[in-house]
Amino acid sequence: MPAPINQRMKKATKAQNLKSSGPSAQNTPAQKVGEAKVIKFGGNDKLPHEIIDALRASGTAKRCWKKLDSFLQADGFSDTKEAEREVNLNGETADTLLDRISSDYSALDGFALRVKYNLAGNIGEIYHVPFQTVRKMDDGTFLVNPTYGTKQYKKDQDEIVPAFDPEKYTEVLALAVPEVEGSQKGQILYIYRPTTDAPVYPVPDFWTEAGRLDIESDAQISKSDHKTLRNNLRPAAIVFIPGLNATAKDEDGKTEFDYATDQVAELVDPENEGEPIVLTGDTKEAAAQILPFDNSKNLLSMDGKRDTIGRAVCRHFGMPPALVGFSTAGQLGNNQEMLNSINLVQDEINRKQRVVQRVFKKLFPDGEWTISTLSPLKVIPAEIWATMTDDEKRNFAGLQSVESTRSKEADKTLQALNTLPSDVRSKVMDAMSDAQILALAGLLPENTQNNADNQG
Repeated sequence: MPAPINQRMKKATKAQNLKSSGPSAQNTPAQKVGEAKVIKFGGNDKLPHEIIDALRASGTAKRCWKKLDSFLQADGFSDTKEAEREVNLNGETADTLLDRISSDYSALDGFALRVKYNLAGNIGEIYHVPFQTVRKMDDGTFLVNPTYGTKQYKKDQDEIVPAFDPEKYTEVLALAVPEVEGSQKGQILYIYRPTTDAPVYPVPDFWTEAGRLDIESDAQISKSDHKTLRNNLRPAAIVFIPGLNATAKDEDGKTEFDYATDQVAELVDPENEGEPIVLTGDTKEAAAQILPFDNSKNLLSMDGKRDTIGRAVCRHFGMPPALVGFSTAGQLGNNQEMLNSINLVQDEINRKQRVVQRVFKKLFPDGEWTISTLSPLKVIPAEIWATMTDDEKRNFAGLQSVESTRSKEADKTLQALNTLPSDVRSKVMDAMSDAQILALAGLLPENTQNNADNQG
């Protein structure tokens, strides 16, 4: 039999007043907060932050993330009235909340909400809580801290919040300071899909060991290109100064050689964009010899690697490479494969949309919370759209095909023309007869009759 409500309230208050022993200023993962222990999110308790940092550093990964985000939230809730419903005292609407949920869900495979109650015990306010700032406690509560897992971590911002349970709203109200707005902590609704390989916290499908390495490699290629370009524009200087003492240190711990190196760097590279080298010796002949190394082949080979790794990143996300800028002339002709790939992405997104819809239905049972589907016109790149036939466009948009007077051969010719550079396309058109051009447009010359007219 459950304990009386007053005993449970006293226990909750006591737990809240216990001194926190969360992460230290050195960002050591928290082990205990009061009597409960923090359950680590990853080996060092920083996994969600590491994932977000990696996504930000890789141009390809970030585009994939944002594309998934676009698929998930689409054009918001289908019911425009519900989409504009205010969900908290900040004036945020349901669509605003969906936008924030979608970003977390696309990147980290989960999201968190803070639910607050009115005096009648009904859900009154819903707030988004950044997913990376929440940790599970082994007693079923949650630790929330906006600085958690960062170098700016502040232990005094640790907050223990109970898990979502509408039947325990009285305990939540009892812990609030009377007549003080915003003092109610509410409850945390923590949404993710427990799996065999990630039963406690979610781990996105793209964050396998191979996925992590490819995402980090994609970012590293850009850094390497930048460093190479910078050093080529401002090459390192090599200066020989005879007779410098490189062993005797002064009271500051620096040698004559150290001072000379600093002075050379200041003279030839005041912005620290190059890497000047200082050599010394008894005579010039005694100095180390610098042998040039031709690295041009390795640099040129990186162009191919950039494309290969970028496409690999797309595969980890399950995203067609063409949707994030990797389309090629060879791929443009295979429109059906592109449409099938987009449908596969949408099928995966539909699962997450249903999860979000169920959450909103639980919080606001009186509303209609169907999420719209992203319009195909907003997904397909313009260069691919230009190569599609009218029937392909209408089919992809969910429209019935219309009867066309153009032949299949004419459609194929139009598709081929659209893939040509504009100057080449103009020359081809100039070489065509008037009748051929009319046929491409689906028009018949005035002196031509169709087959039906020629029958008897």
